[in-house]
Amino acid sequence: SSGRYSIVEKGDSLGENDFKFTTNQIYTVYADGSVELQAAITSNNPTLILPRLGYHLEMPKQYEFATYYGRGPVNNYNDRKTGAFIEQFGSTVAEQFTNWPKPMQMGNHEETRWTSLSNAKGKGILVVNEKPYAVSALNHNAMDMTMATHPHKLPKSDINYLTIDAMVTGL
Repeated sequence: SSGRYSIVEKGDSLGENDFKFTTNQIYTVYADGSVELQAAITSNNPTLILPRLGYHLEMPKQYEFATYYGRGPVNNYNDRKTGAFIEQFGSTVAEQFTNWPKPMQMGNHEETRWTSLSNAKGKGILVVNEKPYAVSALNHNAMDMTMATHPHKLPKSDINYLTIDAMVTGL
């Protein structure tokens, strides 16, 4: 309730009953430079409800232009999305930040069909999936936002974070 958190590291090894994932990933790199990722993820406790499940990419700061085709332009989640219509939206990554009194996860966009992060020359990354997904692009990662008690305490960042999720739980 204080809004202050601490991290206690357990150590390098997992116990037999600790929650863990097993993942099989196949990367295919094509001659045109595109990369296809096929992933199968399982856990030792499939009944556990996770807040999100997906991939978190770190991109250099110059990839600051976020464009996506999905629900927006405001934050939306799977239980609060009907007021956000499916269209193409674009902004800078910095504009996805919501200045909440306590920094927290934000900028989520549901039912996304494709996402791109690009630089001023239009070069960057394009993410397309077989099924709609949730996406967010922010200047800060989840750990930075969890540990900061106020927005002005967020550390300076030279990275943009792109999070691609198969599913995000609701609010």
